[in-house]
Amino acid sequence: MDRFIGDLSSHTHQLKERSLPFGGVTLRYSPNHAHVDDDILPCDRYIRVHWRNFLKALRSFDDYCELRASDDNDGDELRMEETWWLMKIELRKDLRDLLEPVLATRRNLRSLILDRNEFGRDGVLFLCNIIETNSYLKEVSLFNNPVEDIGDLTRLCDAVSKHPSLEDLALGNIWLNDDEGKLSTILKASKNLKCLGLSGNDIGSR
Repeated sequence: MDRFIGDLSSHTHQLKERSLPFGGVTLRYSPNHAHVDDDILPCDRYIRVHWRNFLKALRSFDDYCELRASDDNDGDELRMEETWWLMKIELRKDLRDLLEPVLATRRNLRSLILDRNEFGRDGVLFLCNIIETNSYLKEVSLFNNPVEDIGDLTRLCDAVSKHPSLEDLALGNIWLNDDEGKLSTILKASKNLKCLGLSGNDIGSR
């Protein structure tokens, strides 16, 4: 946990110094014991304080870029295409409520990696909202997050199929089964999708 908080605090400090961490935001929980793949970082009250500080600094940085852009047309030089890696983190509702408006409106966000967060149905709908709202995304990964409800899966596929720029979708190991045929039909209809990852799912030869 200390390493994760250190990374989050480092991102916050960089934003306050008017620079976004190179390439975007990388936050992954890496516990220091043998069962690394079994653990995710719980979102307790202490962690949420650091998230709020980070997002506050991010908003301030964005406002600064907008001001620079309006003054001398160089604000965009402070921005770059962003990849957000949010992996093995418990994304509870209060944290999702903080993150969703940020991720849904970031014009420079190109890749959103939400692997191994175990966020269930509410997390899937959280991702759907972002895909439906942010038209700049090119890559999304939901690896190792179970999607058990066919209705949720259909909404996700519908959001993907209507997205104007999404090219790469990773749905590996999300517990797909006999309903996978519907998923394939919907995703193949997306003219922008160039890569679809389905490894680790029980879909056989369908």
